[in-house]
Amino acid sequence: MNVYIKKSLTIFLILILIIPLSLLVVACEQPDSGEKTITLVIGEGDNQKVFEALKTNGNYLVDALDELVWEGKLTYTSTDSLYGAYLTEINGITPSNDNYIGILTTVSEQQDITNWKVVKSYDNVDYVSAIYGISDLELIDGAKYMIALV
Repeated sequence: MNVYIKKSLTIFLILILIIPLSLLVVACEQPDSGEKTITLVIGEGDNQKVFEALKTNGNYLVDALDELVWEGKLTYTSTDSLYGAYLTEINGITPSNDNYIGILTTVSEQQDITNWKVVKSYDNVDYVSAIYGISDLELIDGAKYMIALV
């Protein structure tokens, strides 16, 4: 009888450990990996490049940029930091001492709401500086993004 109790207790403890671990794996939600259609505006003025109705399977802005690089439609360089990739050049646009390459978006949940936010317009649409960089800016279907000197 003692052996039966020990085996039952062991099986019970194993089940108690397995169930939460399996729920943990299932509960980790992944970002939507379906195809998204976005607008991407790069630069301003004569050097501006616009990708209207850009279709991408990427989850983050860096994924869409990488797809465009792979297709030969874009070039960029970046450095890695604690906060993700930091753009140092994109399509020939390089920052100087008094400006930087900024990421702007039309998605209100991703926009800076401080007094230091940057607002730029393209095609009568306001783009506001994003609170995320290219590595963490999640792409939303139908959204518009701009990369320009700020």
